[in-house]
Amino acid sequence: MSPYRSSLVSLIFLICTSALLPQPALTPKSPIQLLEELKALSQTGRVLYVAAHPDDENTAVLAYCANKLGFEAAYLSLTRGDGGQNIIGDEQGIDLGIIRTHELLAARRTDGARQFFTRAYDFGYSKSPAETFAFWNKDSILADVVYVIRSFRPDVIITRFPATGEGGHGHHTASAILAEEAFRLAGRADIYPEQLKDVSPWQPKRLLWNGWGPVLKSRGINLDTLSTLDIGEYYLPAGMSFNEIAARSRTMHKSQGFGSSPQRGEQIQHFLHIDGEYAKDDIFSGAGYGWNIYGFTKDIDALLKKAISEYDLNAPEKSVPLLIDIYNTVMSAKKKEFDEKLADLRSLIISMSGIWLESVSSKGQYSRGDTIYIKTSVINRRAIPLTILSVNELPVNKVAGFNRPEVTEHSMVISLNERLTNPFWTDEPMNSSRFTVYDQKRRILPEIGYQFTSSVTLELFGARFSTELPVLFRKNDPVEGETWRAPAVLPVLSLIPEKELYIANNSEEKKISVTLRSNASSLSGKLTLRLPEGWLSTPVDYFVNNLTAGEERMYSFTIKQNKGMSTGSVGFLFTAGDISADRSYYEINYPHIPLQIVQPHAEAKILFTSITRKKKQIGYIEGAGDKVAEVLESAGYQVTSLKEKDITPEKLASYESIVTGVRLFNTRKNAAHILETLLAYVMQGGTLVMQYNTSGELKVPYPGPYPFKLSRDRVTDETAEVTVTDKSSPLLNYPNQITAEDFNGWVQERGLYFPSELSAEYKTILSMSDKGEVAKENSLIWARYGKGVFIYTGLSFFRQLPAGVPSALRLFVNLIEQK
Repeated sequence: MSPYRSSLVSLIFLICTSALLPQPALTPKSPIQLLEELKALSQTGRVLYVAAHPDDENTAVLAYCANKLGFEAAYLSLTRGDGGQNIIGDEQGIDLGIIRTHELLAARRTDGARQFFTRAYDFGYSKSPAETFAFWNKDSILADVVYVIRSFRPDVIITRFPATGEGGHGHHTASAILAEEAFRLAGRADIYPEQLKDVSPWQPKRLLWNGWGPVLKSRGINLDTLSTLDIGEYYLPAGMSFNEIAARSRTMHKSQGFGSSPQRGEQIQHFLHIDGEYAKDDIFSGAGYGWNIYGFTKDIDALLKKAISEYDLNAPEKSVPLLIDIYNTVMSAKKKEFDEKLADLRSLIISMSGIWLESVSSKGQYSRGDTIYIKTSVINRRAIPLTILSVNELPVNKVAGFNRPEVTEHSMVISLNERLTNPFWTDEPMNSSRFTVYDQKRRILPEIGYQFTSSVTLELFGARFSTELPVLFRKNDPVEGETWRAPAVLPVLSLIPEKELYIANNSEEKKISVTLRSNASSLSGKLTLRLPEGWLSTPVDYFVNNLTAGEERMYSFTIKQNKGMSTGSVGFLFTAGDISADRSYYEINYPHIPLQIVQPHAEAKILFTSITRKKKQIGYIEGAGDKVAEVLESAGYQVTSLKEKDITPEKLASYESIVTGVRLFNTRKNAAHILETLLAYVMQGGTLVMQYNTSGELKVPYPGPYPFKLSRDRVTDETAEVTVTDKSSPLLNYPNQITAEDFNGWVQERGLYFPSELSAEYKTILSMSDKGEVAKENSLIWARYGKGVFIYTGLSFFRQLPAGVPSALRLFVNLIEQK
């Protein structure tokens, strides 16, 4: 018998989707990468970095901890960034949060750290932690932070922001306050005792603030007295410094325009002690204490040191027998705190053995009730002693020859109750500004595991291992080559509304449409609506007969308001016997993140309001991306999206008004030419409505006919009082009369990046401010220029209009209708 034979070892690959793009169970790694992973196994230290949003983290510090130190490093972002801006598309809110979640995961794949979240929703800019906690419910988010600490068990916690407010954003300050409180509470068994069924109390060693030089100096702190790290240090295995790694990591935050160029050479980071054990010279003192403190029967530290010293770059598989010995020793101790290290060790054993494992589905999408056909392959690429014992508990008992694929096939029926593919934190309606995720274990994760797996049992160097592989769909893309993704689960039928928002005058009927897409064969049933109280539909329902797989049919209803609400959502429902379907389907697809399938409840919002409009032909020039043009079309305008070739004096003359999308003059390389052409259009009698830009990366001196500057002034309270300062202004009287009451019901904020230092030609009409601040009167400015009208606004119409805020639409129509 081989000296390395053991009793049955249960090897379950805990594939962490927070750290991987969809891909086979094991991505091929170089011998140097495997050596670095082996070195990391000898370290047991853990570092948790805490801040508020995606892109707040110091990626260089994370890269330093995860790579140079070999520690488990993680970033806790309180939110998924739902309230931010979007420079690459028109997604906002939850959809933007989906993008930013995966941008964070792309960043973590780059710097080597892990990712956690809380259930907090990013509701937009906040000026104080008090406001932030009022939205989030402080205790709820504090509980999540405590749970992260108890489950991850960090030795050191580092905050990006101070608890004293210098971070500006209320979310930023809140993240530091929560980190400090959680640091002091996580080790107490009487705090959130309901968590203790999953985790144990844990007290980290110290809490630090990764401080900023100017703030530290303003406090009278001598930087030489602080702990430091040089993130400019060159890291040989990567061939770059940690700051260079960080630049690549930050560049993953593409929706925020965070493409970064690295600084090379020394760059010192400073750390201020906040709480816990003090350590100046080494902030990680006491972390990475080794394995033997847990009293193993063998000297694990010595065995790992031996494995590292004897590692053969030309034959990594030679290290496997020793690693199996280490694995069995740790497994026999049954210590929960080493579960994740065991998972790393198991993965490393397979990688060093040169084994290729994959389990591939025949299609990329399935509906509930479908049969999924799966091929599982094992390839012995290093000629090691390897036997395939079973696949999905079916006996195989075959020796895997050198470099010959051994393929088995099996099938499984997808349950009618199988969870639909969807970002899990959006499955349930939100509770105020918190996502509703009832499972605490899932709540802190960026994603949940794969839905389908295959089990393979191997005999490797005399040891038996049972592996669990994710089932993935493989496709060859003509441009990208081989791509992988988890197969998606769809309902038997998807109901896709034609529009998200319909707009009608109060006395009108409104025709709405929905497309039924069958995901199963031979489907018949009834299509009905869920209507707000007092609303009527014609017809009441449809009988849908014999939809074949992949077939699409559109059905239309006429909706009338009947003494009911002026704004409401219409839900679509399909029933067939015991089967019901009420989910829509759309994709979020960008090259820097995996394809995201989103299946929300199938609904369309209808806004019945009183709007007078005179013009018809509107030109729209897209900026960074918004949905304002779609809303204007729903309101009855004929909106044309203008491309570069259309922005000429001759073509612009055919439009009664021109509207520019958000951040147009931050995103267009030929911004100066566009502005010159637009101002010529105004000079000849046109109306130009310009939505907000930012001062950063502004590509023109000022985006108007007369000088003004762009500030960072904003009003974040969507309920802030608005005062009309010029009641006679045509912008408030034609063709709809606007009063201060028309600012009721706004969402997220009033506006942002208001202009300042206005030239005398501009007029203002509104005044507003957040509580305790000086009134801001430049949220909406306008001027006559030649024969036409120029209007610039920092009011957040790009949020209000897609949300169906009727008063905001009435005001925006007035802007368009000026002449």
